[in-house]
Amino acid sequence: MYLHAAGRETCVEGESIAAVDVGADHRVYGPDGSREWILSVLLLLGPLAVAVGIAVSWVRCRRR
Repeated sequence: MYLHAAGRETCVEGESIAAVDVGADHRVYGPDGSREWILSVLLLLGPLAVAVGIAVSWVRCRRR
């Protein structure tokens, strides 16, 4: 089992710690959760920002 998004100081071999099972095959999360959602949000916002920029440019060109 792999404790995802935990620091090395959190995991000591042979020690029991609290974990949250999210249904993944080989991964659990610590009770504090993780920050992996930040990367997911950035990966979604990047293409969205590009699409909005293209749409705004297209609208401006059509008005001229």
